[in-house]
Amino acid sequence: MDLAIMEGAADFITHLILGQPTDPRVFDFGVANEEKLWVQFETQMNGENTDDWLFNTDNPETGYPGNLGYFIGFRICESYYHQAVDKKICNQRNARNQGF
Repeated sequence: MDLAIMEGAADFITHLILGQPTDPRVFDFGVANEEKLWVQFETQMNGENTDDWLFNTDNPETGYPGNLGYFIGFRICESYYHQAVDKKICNQRNARNQGF
């Protein structure tokens, strides 16, 4: 999960700056399939194998785009950001992968 948060934090902060996702195709797929992805991610998030989530390519068997862990991490950071009173400190913690 730490790697998903780390990569998602980078995507989230970039989104705040640019106003758009770094990979709209992955983001749109993630939004459209979010509930199912969370269920799948929760079963694997504490393991060592990141093959289904990070540093991978599109999966022709499932139809999933690669790097969906970035989307999951983005959503974690986004939730943390929206709950934070001090957005600046929140972004600093997101960038350092702290505070979760």
